[in-house]
Amino acid sequence: MSTNEPGAHGATSRLWTVVVPALFTAALLWFIWTQRATLAEAFSAPPADVALVAVLFAVAHFINSSEFWLLYTATTGTHLRPLENWMLFSAGQLANHLPAQAGTLYRFRYMRAVHGVSYAHSAAVHAANLVVTIAGAAVAGLAGVAGTVLLSRGPIPVVMLIVFLCMGASAVALALVPLPSLPLLAGRPARTWETFHAGYEQVRKRPKVGLLVVALEALKYAVTAWRLQVAFSLIAIHQPFWFFLVLAPAVGVASFIAFTPAAIGFREAFLSGAAMAMGLDITSGMLGATIDRAVMLATFAVLGGFGFLITYPRLRAAGTADA
Repeated sequence: MSTNEPGAHGATSRLWTVVVPALFTAALLWFIWTQRATLAEAFSAPPADVALVAVLFAVAHFINSSEFWLLYTATTGTHLRPLENWMLFSAGQLANHLPAQAGTLYRFRYMRAVHGVSYAHSAAVHAANLVVTIAGAAVAGLAGVAGTVLLSRGPIPVVMLIVFLCMGASAVALALVPLPSLPLLAGRPARTWETFHAGYEQVRKRPKVGLLVVALEALKYAVTAWRLQVAFSLIAIHQPFWFFLVLAPAVGVASFIAFTPAAIGFREAFLSGAAMAMGLDITSGMLGATIDRAVMLATFAVLGGFGFLITYPRLRAAGTADA
C-alpha cells in the first residue's frame, strides 16, 4: 500500500498545481467572453454610476466574507486574518463560476491545508451561515416592507411580507432547536456527522456571535439595496431605497442556495420575481438584474484574481509541507 503513496501525492500535486489553475483561468476567460454583450451594455452607462455599483458590490462582498471570518475564529480559534479571509472568499466566489461549487471546495481545501480546519467543520460553518442568511434577509426584508408602507406611502407588498415572516420564523426555529445526534450512524459517517454537529452547535451556543453575524448580514443587504437602486437607475427605474431593501434579500438567498454555477440565471430569476411582487414588470426586473450582474462579473474578475494571487501560493506551500 505504501508504494502507491508517491503516485497519489504526485497526482494530488499535479491537480492543485496544474489542473486547478488551468481550470480557473479557463473559467475566467469563458465567463468574460459569454457575458461580453452584458458587460458592454453596462459600461456604456455613466462611468461614475458604474464605478459606484462596483464599489458597493465590493463593500457588500467584504461584509459577507467577514461573517465567515467571525464564525471560523469564534469556533476554531484559527489565526485567519480578515484580509486573508476576504481574498479567500473572493477566490472562492470567482471559482464558483465552475460547476459543482468548485469555489466552496477550494475554500474548504484551503482552510484544511493552511489552518487545519476539517471539512466537516467548514461545512458546519456554512450551514450556520445559511441560517444567518435567512435571518438577515428576514430582518432587512421586513425593514424594507415597513419603510415602503410607512415612509414611502406605498401599498403593502403582501407576498413579500409573508415570505419574510416565514423566513424569520424558520431562522428562529433553526437557531433554537439542536441538531439530532444520529446515534445509528457508525464508522466514518458517524465521525463526520459528529464533527459537523459539534461545529454547528458551537455556533448555535454563541448567541452574541450569532446576533453580530445577523447584524452584518442585514447591513450587507442595506448596501446591496443601495447598489440595486443605482443599477436600476441606469435603465430609468427610480424607486425609494426601501423598495430595493425588499429586493436585496432575493439576491443573497438565491446566491447561497443556487444549484447553477455562480447562481447564473437563478439569481436573476429570484430578483425578477421579487421585483414583480413589488409591482415591476418582468422585463424591467431582468434588465436591472442583468446590469447588476455585468458589473458584478467585472468586479469578481478583479477581486477573485487578487484572491488567487494571495491564497493559492499559501495553499500550494501548505500542500508541499504536508506531503
